[in-house]
Amino acid sequence: MFENNKKIEDKVKMKKIKLCASVISSNLLNLEKDFKILEEEGFDYLHFDIMDGHFVPRIGLSLTLLKQILEKTSIPIEVHLMVDNPDSYIQKIIDLGIFTITIHYDPKKNMHEIIRNIKEYRNIETAIVLSPDTPLNSITPFFKDIDLVTLMTYPPGTIGQEPWGNINSRISELRELIIKNEAKIDIGIDGGITPENINSYKKSGANRFILGNAGLFIKGKKLRDQINLIKRVLGGD
Repeated sequence: MFENNKKIEDKVKMKKIKLCASVISSNLLNLEKDFKILEEEGFDYLHFDIMDGHFVPRIGLSLTLLKQILEKTSIPIEVHLMVDNPDSYIQKIIDLGIFTITIHYDPKKNMHEIIRNIKEYRNIETAIVLSPDTPLNSITPFFKDIDLVTLMTYPPGTIGQEPWGNINSRISELRELIIKNEAKIDIGIDGGITPENINSYKKSGANRFILGNAGLFIKGKKLRDQINLIKRVLGGD
């Protein structure tokens, strides 16, 4: 039996809450202004999606834009690779000065080798992303080599969907696996995070939240107001 949410929350209550802003969800014509607000509000990361149109049907952001953003903000950037061949991007991304690289778990790929290739260059924060239908225990062999597991609430490369299944139960199950394996790993959530669900995800054991057009960059609402709302819901974290 998995521990209940209260016990899990007690074990992870010292984990720092980390807020990440999804660049692809923002108004790309207003980035500098938004970056200034995110910096002033203490956002921990910018989340940068790279998609190749093959691994997922969408085309994401470019390395050229990534380089330009790095010149305009001091916020660390995590790059989310949704591509068939992550190795072809890793060195280019690291050379730009990226802090975090997240790759999707794929049983057809040599995940140990891909993670080793990331770690080879420098001490980069390394993450594995899981689609909603990927079994959690498939990544326990990598716990000692990664810093973060990000759970997608719906399939990668799609937008505006409702979360698949019971996300809170999935978070709790992952946290229990991390505790049992005595690993030190953050749990991230990507997809459809709103002021209405973020606190329940936190209570289930997640501590890193990628905020996009459902909870942060909302047409007709001020960015700073949305940030303050999220912070209030989280209890000032």
